[in-house]
Amino acid sequence: MELMHGPTLTDHSADKRKAPSSDYWKWREDYSRRKAPDSEMYKTLLKERQIDADVEQSWPQIFQNAVLYFNGRTGEYSAIHLANLVRLCGGQSAALLAKRRVTHVICVNLSASKTGQIQTSGLKSKIHYVRPDWILDSILKRRRQSEFSYTVIQKALGNTAITDYFKNSKSTRTISPQGFDEKAPKKAKLISR
Repeated sequence: MELMHGPTLTDHSADKRKAPSSDYWKWREDYSRRKAPDSEMYKTLLKERQIDADVEQSWPQIFQNAVLYFNGRTGEYSAIHLANLVRLCGGQSAALLAKRRVTHVICVNLSASKTGQIQTSGLKSKIHYVRPDWILDSILKRRRQSEFSYTVIQKALGNTAITDYFKNSKSTRTISPQGFDEKAPKKAKLISR
């Protein structure tokens, strides 16, 4: 037998039907829903990461009614594997960010322009923008964790005035011509020699 380069087992030949060009994304989501992820493989991966020993009993259905969209990088975790874990735990993953359908966006960080769009459009209240750790911690604790601890978007832009950036937090240090002073002098005196 001759050794082959690359992976020897793939799922690319599982369904050779061509996707209809009219509604490719719907076809892709239907196809991924029909194709169940390998439960045993993910149990092994979770054991290697020492995530949960009780996963062998059954996958906790903690992501029921949750539709997740993976936006860009997901840190050290593969978005494909995270999506499969979500599916094993009762959730769905979306190929497109459909604002009426998606409940959670999984990402490590967002660009400033995306953050601004989200905060001005009011989508932050409808869609949870969370880090990938939210998925793994929820599986570890066998209970869906609060999104607040894992949120990517912290503060709305409209709540901060420009003067807030220049206020001293707890320190009373000020800048004077002589340098930093703990308390500002009432009057700076010029000493002549």
